[in-house]
Amino acid sequence: MSFRPARRCLGLTRTARTTRTARTTRTAGAVWAVVLVGLAGAACSGSGGGSRPSASEEPTVSSAEPRPLTDYLTHPRLRPGEACPVTRAEPGARVPAPMLRMLNGDPTGAYGTGPLWVLLPAAGANAARVNGALSSKIGWYVGVPGELRGVARRLDGRAVRTGRLTVADPRTDAPRMQPSSLVVPTEGCWQVAAAVGDHVLVFVYKVQADR
Repeated sequence: MSFRPARRCLGLTRTARTTRTARTTRTAGAVWAVVLVGLAGAACSGSGGGSRPSASEEPTVSSAEPRPLTDYLTHPRLRPGEACPVTRAEPGARVPAPMLRMLNGDPTGAYGTGPLWVLLPAAGANAARVNGALSSKIGWYVGVPGELRGVARRLDGRAVRTGRLTVADPRTDAPRMQPSSLVVPTEGCWQVAAAVGDHVLVFVYKVQADR
């Protein structure tokens, strides 16, 4: 009896098993390749202090400019004969301690909030005639670094008039007392808006020329 067919079948069986083993090996190898690629990508993205945030996660920097000070001059114009709503210092207001020291303990006429305060002009004659305009001396307390700026608008009279705040010695240090002059074209009831950085203060006073 010959056993060659059996050896041939055995050889075919071994060949089939070898083929299946090779296929299984290739499949497993492909799976591990995918896993290794994923791990390598995660390692690369994790290097250098973490993955880069998406565009929606990245912080945005606002490019908006500060509002013009004229936007704060919102008091309606006065009707003929209507009294000027002069701003008064608030009794018992908590004046900043550095300001109180700079004023030698006398905060008379102090009006403000936060880091920006003004010494309100006195009632009566409070403006000198300079080059055809009127100039009022106004003192400020500035509790934060930055340049003082300001504008004004007349509330009474027929024509719309505007004024400006001038500073002879611009400074940006803090805290400080800052002298200034409000220059306006005419007497009348004036609303003033001044600011240092984002801190804005608005008040109203009546300009009267020295006689």
